[in-house]
Amino acid sequence: MRNKINHKYLSQHLGAYFDGELMAHEKELMEKHLKHCEDCRRPIAELESFQRQALSLKPDLSEENYWHSFTQKVMSGFRQENRG
Repeated sequence: MRNKINHKYLSQHLGAYFDGELMAHEKELMEKHLKHCEDCRRPIAELESFQRQALSLKPDLSEENYWHSFTQKVMSGFRQENRG
């Protein structure tokens, strides 16, 4: 029963673990749990993959490009909102 309680608690805190928000003792428990639980390792691996992909994007945030397309982006958003 204790393992089910730990699994439920820890699986609900995977995001906090990934974001580095757990206290030291919680982090230690999570890392021990992850060594033995594929169900919890999978979402962590997905978050890591998503983070790598997001960090690999190189958006052009220069002021000139931002303001050049600003009106077009706003109008496109309005059109999509009105369709839905």
